[in-house]
Amino acid sequence: MATNKVFSLKLKDVKWLWLFSIVLALVFDTMILLSAQVHYAPSVTLLVLIFWMTQVFEQTHLLTAFVLGLLFDAILASPLGAHALLFVTLGFMILRVRQSFKAFPIWQQSLIVTVYYGVFQGLSWLLLSPNLPGYSALFYLLEPLFAGLLWPFLMALLTRLTQSMLFR
Repeated sequence: MATNKVFSLKLKDVKWLWLFSIVLALVFDTMILLSAQVHYAPSVTLLVLIFWMTQVFEQTHLLTAFVLGLLFDAILASPLGAHALLFVTLGFMILRVRQSFKAFPIWQQSLIVTVYYGVFQGLSWLLLSPNLPGYSALFYLLEPLFAGLLWPFLMALLTRLTQSMLFR
């Protein structure tokens, strides 16, 4: 019987799932960002990065955050290093609370993700000053809420995959 939480997760035990989930999230975000219909969906890559930062304690994942930020800069043609700075800043904030974060119930984790994603959006707005015409500003402001609502599903999916990989 698998438990609800996975304790003392080692990166070497889940390295292929870690890599696959980050690459898949990056591909998904690229498809969403380049789509003309959906511009203000939360970054799945950032949520997957938050998941792995809070589950694997032996790594800080700040280098991963930096590289993913550089990839986002290249995809969005934004100033090089802008998203890297944002991802590393958010990663550092998550690292400060990751042990207690893992012990919280899922609804509190969602609330924390919403707040941190809101900080990410605020810093992104200050750093990149996006052009938000019409209803775009409303969706931009609601994006942290969407991230918080997406968190339980992403957390359940990645936890189940991790447990099935470790406890088969």
